[in-house]
Amino acid sequence: MSEPVVQDFPFERCPQYSSDQIDLVTKLTQSLNFLSNQSQVIPQVQKHLIGLLKQPIEVQVQDLKSIAFDDFSDELTKTSVSLILQKQPESVPALLTFDSLLAKILVKIVVSQKLPDMNKHAELSVQPVTYLEYGVLEYVFVRLMCALQNEESKNFSGWLYNEVKTGKSFLGGIFSHQDELVSLKLSLKIDQLKPFYIQIVLPLKIVTKCFEWPQAQSIPSERLKQFRSELLPVQLQVGQVTLTPSDINQLDVGDILLLDQCELSKKNQSWAGPAQVVFTDKNLQNYGYDVELEPHSEEWKGKVVSSLSVRNKYE
Repeated sequence: MSEPVVQDFPFERCPQYSSDQIDLVTKLTQSLNFLSNQSQVIPQVQKHLIGLLKQPIEVQVQDLKSIAFDDFSDELTKTSVSLILQKQPESVPALLTFDSLLAKILVKIVVSQKLPDMNKHAELSVQPVTYLEYGVLEYVFVRLMCALQNEESKNFSGWLYNEVKTGKSFLGGIFSHQDELVSLKLSLKIDQLKPFYIQIVLPLKIVTKCFEWPQAQSIPSERLKQFRSELLPVQLQVGQVTLTPSDINQLDVGDILLLDQCELSKKNQSWAGPAQVVFTDKNLQNYGYDVELEPHSEEWKGKVVSSLSVRNKYE
């Protein structure tokens, strides 16, 4: 049998990241968690969309990441519809992009107050968006932005609608190839239709200035404080007894149970010996501590001997 060949790992082929890039990924990860679980931004958007479209709607955060200009350009297709926004007074642009099929479904809902025929989705998806449909989209979005800007939050203040475009030929006039961009991907589910995806893209330099997103470590610290203050019930186990169902049915107040297994013993006219302290919470019930029980005045003293990773001594 030949000797195995051990080769050096090609570390030089691994992607290299600067400390700034690592810090950015950390902040975006925290912001994704914040948007998904704590921020009121998405619930506000969902509430006002339901009010506008009069349909059951669910909006969820899917992804938040940094993206290069060329990568974002590659994601756009000739059927992509983009609403161009501008943040004032900074005059910073942003894009809200989605597929033309979603655009036509939104137009249909606004005009007819009902969902389009599911069997005609393929037909709708190949039809170009008309100028009239552009106008309806503009109406929906302006109404949505007005409603959101009335909320007591700075997340939507200063954002103005500019125009709507299709394809991607216009992209160079909005962002430059040197811009660092941030992409927020949302899923939009309307009634029983399959989810559609909406992408919001804006320059990285304005993200932390425009949105009330958490500072580094704020979420983990708060959750850690909350966890440390929780009360976890524990119970002391000193022995075990095995009973049949009929024995259990016959138990009554005052009956005496003889333990099959108990390691406590008499010590100075009091009971002492090994026992276990275990958590009663179902998520922690396999964890606990071995303790040595000793009488202490009118109380009991339990000295921790070792921790238990799995309960197996008395059960």
